[in-house]
Order: sequence, then structure tokens, then C-alpha cells
Amino acid sequence: MKMLFENFRKFLNEAGDPDDPDDNSPELKDIAKALEEEEIKDMIVAAGCNHDKIGHRMSAGRPWIKYKFDESSGVWAYTAHIPNDLEDADNWDKVPSEPGEKLTDFLERVGGPYQLKLGV
Repeated sequence: MKMLFENFRKFLNEAGDPDDPDDNSPELKDIAKALEEEEIKDMIVAAGCNHDKIGHRMSAGRPWIKYKFDESSGVWAYTAHIPNDLEDADNWDKVPSEPGEKLTDFLERVGGPYQLKLGV
């Protein structure tokens, strides 16, 4: 019986207070990152560009913006994939963002429509 209570006490110490909402809530950094990601998606769509999770609303001939969070520097990095050839998806021009460049500036720089190079 003594071992049972000792094991239960260890379990309570490891689990923390079950009534404390902070035990199960996500970290503030994760919440802030998710909110920033939603804002980034909205800005990309507002500029008329595409992103990975846009689904069926893709705009033809518009840049595809990929974004990722750089854990080492703590900033977002963007890459515009500009379509060149419909036949070869690997033949897209890749334009990376400059270090410290804001998303709005990056979208202005790469956001124009592009003429596809058709093999006709």
C-alpha cells in the first residue's frame, strides 16, 4: 500500500496541478507564431499571390510564395516561385527575400503577373 501511495505522489508531482489551465495550454510563442502565419497568408492572398495552403483558389500566372520561420534568427523567410513553364514545375524562377525585408516590400517586388514561357 505504501508503494501505491508513493507512486501516486510521484505521478501527481510529474503531472502538476490537474486544475491548472496552463498545464495543457500551448506556449505563447506557438500562439504568436500561428497568428503571424495567418497574417502572412492573408497578406499573400491580398497581394494576389499563391501560397501552399490556398487550395483551389490559386491564381494562374502569379507567384507562389513559400514561407518558413527561421528558428536561429527568429524571423520569417520568404521565397517566390515564379512560373516559367507549365510542363516543368522545376523550371520556376526562385526569388528569395532579402535579410530583414518586410513581407509587404517583398510582395511589391515579386508580386506582378508573369507571362508563361510556352513551348509553341
